[in-house]
Amino acid sequence: MAFAPCLVAEPASTATPGGTRDSAPKVRLVFLSTLAQDEVLVLASPGEDGKWTEHGELKARPSFITDWLEVPAGETHLTRRTPEGLVSKGKFNVPPRARSVLAVIVADPAAENYRSKVIDPAKQGFARGSTLVMNLSKNSALVVLGGTRLTVEPAATKVSKATPEANGMYRMLAGYKDKDDKLVVCYDRYVSSDSKAREFLFLLPDENTGLRVLSLPEFGDVD
Repeated sequence: MAFAPCLVAEPASTATPGGTRDSAPKVRLVFLSTLAQDEVLVLASPGEDGKWTEHGELKARPSFITDWLEVPAGETHLTRRTPEGLVSKGKFNVPPRARSVLAVIVADPAAENYRSKVIDPAKQGFARGSTLVMNLSKNSALVVLGGTRLTVEPAATKVSKATPEANGMYRMLAGYKDKDDKLVVCYDRYVSSDSKAREFLFLLPDENTGLRVLSLPEFGDVD
């Protein structure tokens, strides 16, 4: 097999915006990209009277995971505060009776807004010590997590748990096959297994290499 390099993004930190409270339902936002660096966004829900109800404010940046934020079930919008009032730049939906969900947020510069994909960890089996792989590219991807091999089609999400070696490490590899049926490896390293954390592995489109890999660990309270 022939191997070619791809771009790799570095892990992000986890931060806590203000205004959160300890009650359900809750959402943790995972920003893969933003329309502006350190963009201030207001979480808000529209009412039947056309007025917004605010649920908190955060400063978003690329490769950023928020703490758990309290929001109501239903639509919550990512809004910008303007002199004319709040302006929606995207939204996500928390399903009824959900205890906690993850909302993956991606900026769409052409449309000047945000796209989202909501994940219910309980339904996906995304537990401590596991890795969630989300393929946002147009390529069918091969992912290796220790002794587990996954084929992840475009727009698909899979969850797996790697078995570490005796030293507590395991191999994490991601790539795809090009038009000549050669494997293009985009990410290949040994990572430490942490039974108390969860890992995100995002497979993103890249016009130069075909695939860009973003690995984000989720620490702290993951439930």
